[in-house]
Amino acid sequence: MSLSRLVLPVLPALPVLVLSALPGLAAADPGGGVAVPGAGAAASSPAGAGDEQTAREQKALTKAEKAKKSEKAEKGSGLEPGTLRGASVVKTGWWYVANEPPPDTGVVAAPQPPSPNTPAGAMPVAAVVGETAKISAIELAFEAEPGSSIDKLEMVLQESGQPGAALGTEVAALVACPVTEVFWADGRGAAWKNRPAHDCDLASAVGERDEDGRWSFDLTALAAGWLDTDFVGSRSVVLVEQAEAPVTFDVSFDGPAADGVGLDVRTTPPAETPDQEGTDGSTSGGSTDSSGGGDGSFGGSTGTEGLDGFDDGGGGGGGDSLGDLGAPSSSDPGAGGDAAGGGAIEGDLDAAAAPVAGFPAWYSGLPRATPVLLPLVLGIAYLMMLALGPAGRPDPSANRRGVSRALDRLRETRTLALAKVAR
Repeated sequence: MSLSRLVLPVLPALPVLVLSALPGLAAADPGGGVAVPGAGAAASSPAGAGDEQTAREQKALTKAEKAKKSEKAEKGSGLEPGTLRGASVVKTGWWYVANEPPPDTGVVAAPQPPSPNTPAGAMPVAAVVGETAKISAIELAFEAEPGSSIDKLEMVLQESGQPGAALGTEVAALVACPVTEVFWADGRGAAWKNRPAHDCDLASAVGERDEDGRWSFDLTALAAGWLDTDFVGSRSVVLVEQAEAPVTFDVSFDGPAADGVGLDVRTTPPAETPDQEGTDGSTSGGSTDSSGGGDGSFGGSTGTEGLDGFDDGGGGGGGDSLGDLGAPSSSDPGAGGDAAGGGAIEGDLDAAAAPVAGFPAWYSGLPRATPVLLPLVLGIAYLMMLALGPAGRPDPSANRRGVSRALDRLRETRTLALAKVAR
């Protein structure tokens, strides 16, 4: 039998055999094993299910990320670094532990140069094996008037984007603490001993970092009394590490000049006191009915017009004195009793309207001619002193004239003559 007789009958069926064998080849073992019927369908089914599950997981993750971003944006109120609402930065400074003198030696260490990885104008915070290495401070000024209350104070800081300025951010832990001294001197890499005093036990705000390198601090509790009228402290906070050994990091924030600080302040103005409300006459003069007053005030359209005179004569129709407030008019006996609280304050108003007895002046009883007569009397007294002499008696030698002087000479002559006879 020839070869052509064996091959020719098989050629028409060869395409059918090849097409039927292709699904089996796809499901064959990669190592060269024999194809198993139905293996292709079994293999394609798990692959499709895995792709569908992966798509669902990615969709759920996308929704979670969007929800997280939305929650963070709502929590942060959209505050961006460089945005200042209701407050401003007065000054900043930072201090370096390398500028501390050696302990127990008394030797003053030479000032160390600033850290090479801290950009100019930045505010660093660092920890070395859980120990504080750098701290920064910020002083704020508020636009609200004294006496207001701070409802919210949020601060946002932006990490510096310069190389080496933010190291170990994934393990960094920061807090903001209030400064407890009135004044502190700013500096850049200043001496460690000159750092501002602060107390994290008094209050503190933990910093929260997002994926963009922004740190948010809620300073509402720290600034609770900063706008009180009697507040005399410092409106400043210190940024300090809060890490345990062996954590090490060095994070620098852009300063105010680089728009690295954002502030958002919400305040409530102080409430008006009764004294302030009474300045327009609506409170201090409106409810008491005086005798003859038509508007029920203390004597006029405002609450202070009736205080001008203090006379006790009593006005007929205007009520311009405090003397009319205690008793009702004779023509209207019920006027005083109808006033709100009139009976309760009647005695006090009478006492207030009574004239105050003062001490009279020492010259009030002298006659009006006294200023004219007093110089005249003094002049006469001076002339009498000259005439009578210092002793107040006449001088015989100055007043003897004529006969008296002759008699005196005669007496002297006789006296001399008798003296001579006696010798």
